[in-house]
Amino acid sequence: MEKIQFKKIKSPEFQKIHRIEDYTYAYDADLFDDDSKNIEVLTTLFQVHAKKMILHVGEYMREDVEREMQSRNIGYRLFYPSKKNLFIIVESFTEEHILYLISLFYSLSVENYLAIMFFGEGVSIEFEQLQRNKISQVLLGEYWVPCCILKKETGCAFIRYDGALLTVVGNDNDSFRDEVLRKVIIIN
Repeated sequence: MEKIQFKKIKSPEFQKIHRIEDYTYAYDADLFDDDSKNIEVLTTLFQVHAKKMILHVGEYMREDVEREMQSRNIGYRLFYPSKKNLFIIVESFTEEHILYLISLFYSLSVENYLAIMFFGEGVSIEFEQLQRNKISQVLLGEYWVPCCILKKETGCAFIRYDGALLTVVGNDNDSFRDEVLRKVIIIN
């Protein structure tokens, strides 16, 4: 497997969209142009440590995603505060589900939908409505984002820029950083 190289983030520009609190490190890595290589890297990263996932999907995708989750017996819940804000929180899955979830995570991310994978137990997730000016509120409606609070030994990963950049953020999660990241990734 080819390795990807993570670089430590100096200024957390991801905070404009991804509300992540209580993290001690953040790394970015450019992904490959080849989707199958990216899925292979993500599988290596997520297969053992993934515990939870958030997906922000369009209303037109809801039935298909829910049907697939139900057919695979994957535990999830919905947060649906307005028509344009549909979040699926995946909380209960086994190792046999992980390849499907990674493929879903990747495919939604490259289409610019929000998808966040969480590592470790006890990550707290709340939802926050972003404040907009009155004109934007009328034209675009409400806009909600997940606010993720990391506890010690937890972390998360998400993809930005149409599938170009993988970001991993953690809170003193040395076991994940040392055992998993170093297997497939060179950290600078």
